[in-house]
Amino acid sequence: MRRGPVWLLGFLLAAWGCHQQRPAQELCAPATSELSLTDSAGGLAGEYRLRLVATSGAARDSAAEGRLRLRPYQGPPRGTTSGYPLFGEAEIELGSVGAVEPGDVASNDPEAPGVLAIRRLPRGGEQAPAEIMLRLGSEANRRGVRRFDGGYTVLQLRQITDRGFAGSWRSGAPQPRSSGYFCAWRSDR
Repeated sequence: MRRGPVWLLGFLLAAWGCHQQRPAQELCAPATSELSLTDSAGGLAGEYRLRLVATSGAARDSAAEGRLRLRPYQGPPRGTTSGYPLFGEAEIELGSVGAVEPGDVASNDPEAPGVLAIRRLPRGGEQAPAEIMLRLGSEANRRGVRRFDGGYTVLQLRQITDRGFAGSWRSGAPQPRSSGYFCAWRSDR
């Protein structure tokens, strides 16, 4: 009996089976939809894997991957036409996609968080969904400071699912410098 071919076949099948058990890379593509009237930031607290892809700017066609953590904001309201339902921090190299880092994106200080979720309500009874954005950088999110210019990096949510959310991003200082799309997949479920 020849053991060589049988052994080799067994080894190859085992290796193929191990390879199949690895998690597949999630596809990140530009979101083509808009938020619905019922979408809200309330259910977005949690841990995410975050991927930013640059489609314009000096780092066009590059990508950055990292971690994002969002939790409920426990402070008093900051405005009447907008709300701040979540804050958190991120671990991601914004410079690799040409984005500006206005302060520490890893800050977990509620007074100057690395990430601040902003919900803008529709004006004057409009039948439109709220806008939900994530503004990155502790200096951009410092409490008590009204910013009119300066560096910015903002993630605009366009799609929310049970697995995460996606949308577009833009960054500049103060003129637009780079932009692209992003995806955030839940890693805590």
